[in-house]
Amino acid sequence: MLARLEVLKDHAAVEVDRSGTFVRVQPIAMAARVQQILADAGTPTVLLDQEAADAALASVKAWFSRRNIRELSREEFHILAGRWASEIEQAAKLSNDQEQRLLASLERAIDDAVQLVPPNQGIPGDPTVWRAARSKAASEVVADAESYLDPTQVIQVKELLEEKLSK
Repeated sequence: MLARLEVLKDHAAVEVDRSGTFVRVQPIAMAARVQQILADAGTPTVLLDQEAADAALASVKAWFSRRNIRELSREEFHILAGRWASEIEQAAKLSNDQEQRLLASLERAIDDAVQLVPPNQGIPGDPTVWRAARSKAASEVVADAESYLDPTQVIQVKELLEEKLSK
């Protein structure tokens, strides 16, 4: 969502909540433009009245913008890592210990990869920077997995990561 709104960076401060449910726009005069950009991207929006907006603002724990895109990316990747570890656990028949080691490895690699991306190269940024960071993370996870998984399981880890990280 922030990538689509990058075109407004010189005209408005745009922030989204962690879930991507709420968008905060300053100045409010830019709200209609934000709605149009999101609608064009297939994301319908509703402008909240003041009471609903106040309630929504009170419920949000953290806002993300261009300034802290790395933190948002890290959070998103950690959520994905949990899902991927679960998928691999089912497909490769991992033990609990193996799944926990895989998840820890994924999280370490993600943290390292996100640090490789300069703050000014966040989304949309240079896609080759993100691709290189994701590739490095996958390589680290596969190399680590070779120490505690059998070769068939390592192949399954590699294939799933290639599929997920190529998107």
